[in-house]
Amino acid sequence: ANHDKKSEYQKCCVVLKSAIQEYINLMILNKLPIQKYLTSPNLPNVCGIDLSRWKQLLYAQASQILQLEKEKTKKRVYKQYQRVYARCIEKDVHKKFTSKRFSELKINYNKRIKINLKNFCITLDSKFFDIQKYTTKEFDEVVRIVTPFRKAGKKRAQTIKIPIKHHKQSNKFKKWTRRNTIRISGKDITLIYERPTKEKRVITNKSISLGIDLGYKKAISVSNGKFYGRELENIYNKIVRRKRKSKGYQRALIQRTNETNRIVNRFLYENDFDTLFVEDLKNIKKGSKFSTKLNNRLQYWIYRQVIDKLERTSEEEGFYLLNVDPAYTSQTCSVCGTLDKQARKGEVYLCSSCNTVLDADYNASKNILHRGEEILKSHYSPSNKIIDIIDTNSITSKL
Repeated sequence: ANHDKKSEYQKCCVVLKSAIQEYINLMILNKLPIQKYLTSPNLPNVCGIDLSRWKQLLYAQASQILQLEKEKTKKRVYKQYQRVYARCIEKDVHKKFTSKRFSELKINYNKRIKINLKNFCITLDSKFFDIQKYTTKEFDEVVRIVTPFRKAGKKRAQTIKIPIKHHKQSNKFKKWTRRNTIRISGKDITLIYERPTKEKRVITNKSISLGIDLGYKKAISVSNGKFYGRELENIYNKIVRRKRKSKGYQRALIQRTNETNRIVNRFLYENDFDTLFVEDLKNIKKGSKFSTKLNNRLQYWIYRQVIDKLERTSEEEGFYLLNVDPAYTSQTCSVCGTLDKQARKGEVYLCSSCNTVLDADYNASKNILHRGEEILKSHYSPSNKIIDIIDTNSITSKL
């Protein structure tokens, strides 16, 4: 979009945000009821908006925000009440207060509510926008948004037309169903797509399983001997060298996110499997005994992004993603099973028992695979040659 369209769009969002805040203030002062819907004649014009559909939408948004915030405030106040009540009982004071139940206290929650609309967004249905095909080579489609402002001297509302040019990321959703709603904020217009969730695959004794080890120097090490993401370490080092909050620092963070997505996509494209075992790395950075220098680098290791991407793809493609306890996977020999805490020497694993020499991360991924397969074997039924993993939550907890 050109500068004028961007300016007009941002001006529109500022007005919408102010209108929602105004409705919230009126509800806090009890000048408006807190309801899901309210007819337009019962709603005052705020921020110069007098179009009925916009008034109703903004009021509904404000009401929803206030209701959610009120529930949070009630829970917060109740926790404070429990602490104060226990202290008063212990010291045997304020008997007038302790003699009443919490529900009997006259608490004005509205005075305690603080709402910050910094992260403003609002969902629009088909009454407020449409998407039209574009006939020129420059753009593919155009989003036409009905603004809350009237045309000069007319009753009709003004519109903003934002052109769209599809690219590598958006083309992935061509076969998905685009919902008839969009979400707008001060910076973005979000198109929403959906597709049916695939049924989970039937796991048999012939199904393919893989184990993966997530690491700092190699993002993904696979039990079939493949490695992905060796180049990420250079990006982590680049981030560490940049001054925090500088433009170079922000660019490096974006580069890290994009490169991580590319690596996971390549792993999924190049490997065929029905079950994927991944180590459970929850709180791995918490309470670590690494040096300050290494901890400074590890804070930019976004293994969670890899796991989230795999979880989303698992739902879309129907394969199983199961967590495995990572304890001692890097210190155990995947060939003979010997546990030796001294066997790992940097990136190499040298077994003191059977003299096996392996890449340390590859050795860990093999151990993750072995642990996962042991659990699957306990669910295997020889009569029907199908592994019973209908209740995947129970399997995950055992893993």
